[in-house]
Amino acid sequence: MTYLRHAFFVDTLELRLLPDGGPIQQKAKEILAGAEVFQEVVSSAGNRWQALGLVYQAPEQELALRAMDEPSKQAGTHLESVRVFQEALDTFGRELEEIDYETRALDEAANAAYGVWLERLDELNAQDASTYEMEAAREELNAPLQTRLAEITQRYEQARQACVRSLGAIARSSPDVISSYPSFVMDLAATERDDAIAALDKALAPDASPEDIKAFYNLLLLAGPDLMKELGKRPGAAQFVAGMSPHEEMKFWGKLSPEQQGALLVALPGLVGSLEGAPYKTRDTANRQLLGILQQELIEDLRNSGRVGTDYEALAVRQGALESLALALSKKDRYLISLDPRTDAPLAQVAVGNPDTARNVTYVVPGMYSSSVDALGLVTQADDLRKRQSLEGIYGNDTAVIAYMGYESPTLGQVTSEDLAEKGAPAFADSLDGLYLTRSAAGTVVEVNVIAHSYGTTMTAIALGQTDYGVASAVLLASAGLPEGVAVADFNVGLGSDGERKVFVTTAEADSLAPWGSDMSWRTDPADEADPWGGRVFSSDEVTVNNISYEAVEDHHLHLYLEGGTFSMKITALVTSGGSEEAVELIKAAQ
Repeated sequence: MTYLRHAFFVDTLELRLLPDGGPIQQKAKEILAGAEVFQEVVSSAGNRWQALGLVYQAPEQELALRAMDEPSKQAGTHLESVRVFQEALDTFGRELEEIDYETRALDEAANAAYGVWLERLDELNAQDASTYEMEAAREELNAPLQTRLAEITQRYEQARQACVRSLGAIARSSPDVISSYPSFVMDLAATERDDAIAALDKALAPDASPEDIKAFYNLLLLAGPDLMKELGKRPGAAQFVAGMSPHEEMKFWGKLSPEQQGALLVALPGLVGSLEGAPYKTRDTANRQLLGILQQELIEDLRNSGRVGTDYEALAVRQGALESLALALSKKDRYLISLDPRTDAPLAQVAVGNPDTARNVTYVVPGMYSSSVDALGLVTQADDLRKRQSLEGIYGNDTAVIAYMGYESPTLGQVTSEDLAEKGAPAFADSLDGLYLTRSAAGTVVEVNVIAHSYGTTMTAIALGQTDYGVASAVLLASAGLPEGVAVADFNVGLGSDGERKVFVTTAEADSLAPWGSDMSWRTDPADEADPWGGRVFSSDEVTVNNISYEAVEDHHLHLYLEGGTFSMKITALVTSGGSEEAVELIKAAQ
């Protein structure tokens, strides 16, 4: 079992990126020394000026004697301000040095705990422990570390706020006195604004690095609603969807105040709409807002396109996708839980049923030629599956089914390559882990299942080897072949009562396209009973079980494998709604 092997972590990256305290203290001393010299020069000049006053007679003498009073006063005020400045930065620097020491100690403790965890995990795997037992064991080791991390983070935030308060209280002695300390002391708000805008522009760039994106998220944590509103007016800001890891995104959302969360949803709907850890209802609200923005932009783009050429063809694809998504969302209990506009047909996920509350959630991953252009049909199939699950499984109506259109699927000419599968797998793995983390943050439990079809099984096989958290079951329909070397043991999927993974596979006799895909690509056909791969193979042909006759699947299409009268629909609905044990008995009876 591979549950939770990668899920033990203490993320100290933000703390390790803090500046060194020593150079801050040294620079503050240098600035104070400069201010002392400046004050001494002004004082000396005042003394010399007093001597010049003897040259004048009253009343000019009085004016001359007092001419240096105001500059001397300003120089003294300036020196006192710089002393406050130096003291604030010196204190902040000392805190940074101690925080760095504590962070290094925490990293060492986390590494030691991780070694203990791996040993414990092997013991739990040998005992076939449940997901919840493993999570409890992990949390026992992880919780003290997370507490220490929170304490160090809080210490930094308190030190930063204390420093900002001290600096913000400094008043410029005179508009005529040149400040010898940095401008952020005088205009913190302007600097914060400029930094945030620069970070957003950098994150929006096509060549933005993960570090650029993370830096923008970190600055957003410090931004107020007004600044977020201003950022939302930047070109392309509303459509910004680049993210971090699911764990980092969950932590980011949790650190925002309710006011920040509300402002961010309005200003940057693309970001919130795909943010793991944010409630799915909130993501739906953000993505519907983004969908409206894309529709308005499309109207203008079509008007300017001349309706000819490759640009127009791309716009026509986008038009079809946006219209299909809008129709799919027109019925109640539909949630647009991700929307990525960076492709002609935006990548998307639509849930039927509420994934924030459903006890059982199933992802349906389609194969080649699928995209959000087919959103209406794919969501309709998800709805049909959900209704069947409510009849067959143990959860009743407490289920949700997600039509996953979150990867670029291949054409027939691309299906023999695994490039698009490898490209799409990390995002799918993040979505699966994100569901677990989002529900965990809300304090609720969920069973997660995956149904994949055709080339979707190729991508899913890679993704299920990359997840931190296991899924309850996986059903592979009409597989176009699994990557060489991927075994059923590599799937992060739960075990049945017989100790076998709950991975079920089928290909209909009438489906000639699925085996063609695996043969032409030299990938593994998981449904080939002559060369068993290891999953539980079941029939998609005409069978009679317990005096009930089931229709045969007559072609390759996903909707045919999920037709109501087929054995493939019966088994798929059972397996993905808590009925895998019953499904195993039916499969045996059909042989």
